[in-house]
Amino acid sequence: MADKGVAPCATMLAHVGLAALCREGSIARVEFVLVDAIRLGLPPDVVTYNTLLAAHCRAAGIDASVPVVRRMREAGVSPDAVTYNSLIAGAARRGLPMRALDLFDEMLRCGIAPDASSYNALMHSLPVPVRPPGGRLSAEKGVAPCATTYNTLLDGLFRAGHATNAYRMFRYLQRVGLPIGIVTYNTMINGLCRSGKVGSARMVLKELGRAGHAPNVITYTTVMKCCFRYGRFDQ
Repeated sequence: MADKGVAPCATMLAHVGLAALCREGSIARVEFVLVDAIRLGLPPDVVTYNTLLAAHCRAAGIDASVPVVRRMREAGVSPDAVTYNSLIAGAARRGLPMRALDLFDEMLRCGIAPDASSYNALMHSLPVPVRPPGGRLSAEKGVAPCATTYNTLLDGLFRAGHATNAYRMFRYLQRVGLPIGIVTYNTMINGLCRSGKVGSARMVLKELGRAGHAPNVITYTTVMKCCFRYGRFDQ
């Protein structure tokens, strides 16, 4: 029985030791400890790699964490939500909102469900005031995230009670020139109505028509629910 508990205990101690070294910023020592752990038959797991990745992000920036993710995958360890949250937070600290969105997009494509930390990290990636550095997406030389990505993000922000940040993100997407479709408009109208921001919802509804989109059954149903909820029967 005691033998069966040796490996888990050793792994836990390794995690604690690595975390302490990472907090000190001793990245080089962490690498040595990892090599020794492998020699002792304790291969790094997802917790180990996430600890190392977060330390690299804090110490040298998000680009320094890319090799860690590559090593992780080569070792047969799949990234999880914590992995992507660290990467998104790293992009946010460097003022790279579109890089953060790219990572969020990749996270969804990998089938990893975002959590509260994912949305919080993305919120912190928004510039203040909300304005892209070069005026366009090309300022970061990134690939535009798909509509599903920012629709999921906007809906998540509303559900988490961050209506103002969802509205800021929506305006940011418009300013960087990303295509805004009917699903995005419906998401915004629905979220704003649920949050009691009826005036903003009406403004987005008017913009929908000016953008060349025709309201669909979801749009009308959402608006009707909003009117009944807040007693705006005349509208």
